[in-house]
Amino acid sequence: MQHQTLQNLVGRADALINAGQFDALMDFYCDDATLVVKPGLNACGKAQIRQA
Repeated sequence: MQHQTLQNLVGRADALINAGQFDALMDFYCDDATLVVKPGLNACGKAQIRQA
């Protein structure tokens, strides 16, 4: 994936976060994704990521 493409994806995700559109943000994650919230705290799966 090209650098510009990654920047665009991050920018779109940031815009969704800032707009509070967390349901739309979930489209960026696969069903079994893991989000590292902070060291030692992981959210696993879309439901936990949505809650984080």
